[in-house]
Amino acid sequence: MLKLLISLLLLFPFLTKAQDSVKVNAVYIEAGGIGAYGSIGYERLFPISIKWQLGTRAGISTLNFVDFNDKFNPDLILPITISGYYGSKHQAEIGLANTITGINEFVNNDTKRNWSANGALIIGYRFNASRNPLFVKCFYSPMLIEYKRLIHWGGLAIGFRF
Repeated sequence: MLKLLISLLLLFPFLTKAQDSVKVNAVYIEAGGIGAYGSIGYERLFPISIKWQLGTRAGISTLNFVDFNDKFNPDLILPITISGYYGSKHQAEIGLANTITGINEFVNNDTKRNWSANGALIIGYRFNASRNPLFVKCFYSPMLIEYKRLIHWGGLAIGFRF
């Protein structure tokens, strides 16, 4: 799935047409969501038509900044998303996500980073203010932890379009 997401991220800029009136870049802060308890991220929108947009996002999050030896060694959570948006001011969102996690574990009196991947579906709503670059969104995001165990999750985000 990760290879598919990366391929789509690289391919879609060449397949979509640009519209000058649409702000295509965004940065945001997310509470909950696919980055665990919160994340910061960057999104790039590719307008497909007046009502449809394709969005690709990448972010970063962490759970702990220090490891078991009290050394700076943060856990890494890297969410990657591809979503379709329908609407202009009020938008429906549906998307797929993959989260790559590198969590520090204590093994044999030392710290070892355990890498894994989690998949997610994103179903949400996004409000874009008319003359303001701010947006807010809320979403439901069922996740497959290590593609084995299903958990129900969601999130809220606020961002700035430019």
